[in-house]
Amino acid sequence: MVSILRWLPERWRTPRLCLWLLANCPLPIDQYLPSVVWAQRCVLRGNTIIERCASNEITPGDVQAKNIYGSSVALSYYDLVEISSMSPLCPVGNSKWTSDQLESLRHIGIKHGADLRGSC
Repeated sequence: MVSILRWLPERWRTPRLCLWLLANCPLPIDQYLPSVVWAQRCVLRGNTIIERCASNEITPGDVQAKNIYGSSVALSYYDLVEISSMSPLCPVGNSKWTSDQLESLRHIGIKHGADLRGSC
């Protein structure tokens, strides 16, 4: 499903589509690998989706989104969400990501990390 992004018109490659793909694509789980490898693959897949939803180049807003998703997966996978400080998210300047979209991205990452932790 991720490979189809390269064929979509640029105007359709939005944070909204990125959030939908992250929320609805199945997690890359392989029963023969350790769960920490699953978590790493989940973050890599999320980074790929965010990058492919970007326009021609990766912007600072896209880098911020990748960092938020990756850190949320990791915090949730290691069950550290409760003790971490979850400050409000403010998009970097000229970002196409809104604070609500970044918050949704954080929640998706937390859910994915918890799902991976639960599948151990």
